[in-house]
Amino acid sequence: MTVCLVLYLLCVVGTASVLTPITAMIAWIRSHDGFVNERRIEPFVSQQNGVGIRAKIHLFPVYNRSGHSDDVDGADPLLLRIPYKLYMHPFSELHADGTMHAIAVLYDAGLEYNSMLAVALALELRNETSLWRPYLDTLPQSLPRFGSRMNAKEIDLLRRLGNRHGLADRVEERVKIDLDAFARITRHQPALGLAAEEYLFAVALINSRCFGAQPAHFLSMRDKSDRLDANVAVLVPYLDLFNHREARRIANRYYHEWNATTDQMDMVYFATAFDAPNGSLAPGEEILNSYHVDDLSITYFLFYGFVLQTKYNLGQSVDSCRDANQCYTLESQLIDITRHLQFSESHAEKLNPVTMHAYATEVALILHDYVAHDQEANPVMTAFIQETLSLAQKALEMMHGVEDCRRI
Repeated sequence: MTVCLVLYLLCVVGTASVLTPITAMIAWIRSHDGFVNERRIEPFVSQQNGVGIRAKIHLFPVYNRSGHSDDVDGADPLLLRIPYKLYMHPFSELHADGTMHAIAVLYDAGLEYNSMLAVALALELRNETSLWRPYLDTLPQSLPRFGSRMNAKEIDLLRRLGNRHGLADRVEERVKIDLDAFARITRHQPALGLAAEEYLFAVALINSRCFGAQPAHFLSMRDKSDRLDANVAVLVPYLDLFNHREARRIANRYYHEWNATTDQMDMVYFATAFDAPNGSLAPGEEILNSYHVDDLSITYFLFYGFVLQTKYNLGQSVDSCRDANQCYTLESQLIDITRHLQFSESHAEKLNPVTMHAYATEVALILHDYVAHDQEANPVMTAFIQETLSLAQKALEMMHGVEDCRRI
């Protein structure tokens, strides 16, 4: 859930009301043979990350699939067991009849899997009596604009920022792909009355919350699995509440195993390999999950709707740079920070002190104008401009440091 939405909800309805739908979802999971270890974990709300999951008791790393750990309190180290039948995918038997019919028509028309999942999610969100309602009520009701929901002005801003990693081109490509898919949906299923923003909102929810699963595990219709990739996107109740980890502080593991009781596949989830000082998590510490993407902010910006603020530990200060090794370290860090900037070819000249100073000045003006004058300023876009400015200023500082080192 986005931080801006959570802060608004906290002001209006309070923390308890924000968490109430999660309590209902846990009961729903249990009623379908799932398991949430409420002795060990609990949902909470923080101003930094929004809704997340934290340790309720001391958690120790689980080192193998059998669940052996250093935990001596006798508690089951398993945190979650989510049955595959609760996964949201286009062909789930939990979908309403209208949703299942629409998906069947779109499948026969050759629509891509992710587009069918977005249609299924959009239709279930409309349905107040959906069998998914306990899960749907935990999803955010609004999201900042990112990915294919960005507008032309924001795409132009990305170009003015140097089109880092071709991000403006990638956004335009995503817009075209998703709008083309929407056109095919309305052509084959006009009676759905699906609006473009309704569909794109469902796409954004999926991009920012999905997990990968093998179709053969959850499809009873084996003929459909032949047309799908080996790993496809699914929405997993409760598991999508874990926030992304930073700096590899905590690693987590989920995998799939057969449930002999229900004769179905489940996803099970352990917390593993804590990078904490004492090798465990204390009560109240948040459990974070790696989203398994690269460490460049543009990936999170494009698919998850948040921006990582890149942090650099410069070690020795520039003033103390007195030998070749320190100079080499500083040069390596400069290479790393410019990798995060990585302008398009037309902006390559900015990678020197003079043009980098001009670029940082330009970005500062863009940020000021966007925040001060854009009545629909997008918090994710604002954060991305701020991160770009921070990187440019740090690169400029390091460029001067390298020049000083080389004079020694």
